[in-house]
Amino acid sequence: MTRAVDTGEGGFSLAELMVIVAIVGILSSLAVVTLRRIEDPGHGAIRLSNALRQCERMAIARGPVRSDVALALGSTARARLVVQPVAGSAAQDVTVELLEEEDEPSSAASWGTVSRFRFSGRIRVAGFRRSSELTAGLGPDETVSGELALECLPTGSTEPMTYYIDHDGSESERVRVVMLPLRGEPVTMDGW
Repeated sequence: MTRAVDTGEGGFSLAELMVIVAIVGILSSLAVVTLRRIEDPGHGAIRLSNALRQCERMAIARGPVRSDVALALGSTARARLVVQPVAGSAAQDVTVELLEEEDEPSSAASWGTVSRFRFSGRIRVAGFRRSSELTAGLGPDETVSGELALECLPTGSTEPMTYYIDHDGSESERVRVVMLPLRGEPVTMDGW
C-alpha cells in the first residue's frame, strides 16, 4: 500500500511575510501621523476660533438670561470662553462655559463646562488686548496670568478681544485671533 505524500507544507512564504510586514508598517505609520496632534500656532488659532464660534452659538441658542439673575451677576452673558493657565505647568485650558440659572425665586446661577481643550504650553495664548486689532505690528498689552474670560451675549455679540498665539515664544511662528464684537465672529491673522 502506497500513500500519497503532500509536498506542500503549511505556512507563508518569505515573500508573503514581507508583504504583510510592509502593510502593517504602512498602516501603523499612518495611524501615528493621524493620531499625533499638530503643534503649530495656526492649528491653535483654528481650535480657539472654533471654541469662540461655539460660545457664540450656545449663547444665541439658550437665549436671554433672566433679568433678576443678570442683575445679581452684573452681566447678561449667557456663555463665555475662558483661557486659564494650568497650575504647575506652561499649559493652558480653554473652556466654553454656559450659564445655568437656578429655579425661581433664586437669582443665583453657575457656569457649567460645555467643552474644553488644552494648549500644551508649546502652543499658547501668549497675551491679549481688549480690543479688535486688525493692524499688524501691535502685540499683546497683557499676558494671561490668571483666568481670562470673554463673554458671549444672547444677541451673538461679544466684547472686542485679540488673542495672540505663539509657539515656544518664537517670533517667526505667531498668529492672532481677532474677535469682532458686533457679531462675535473671530478672524485669524498671521503675525502680530
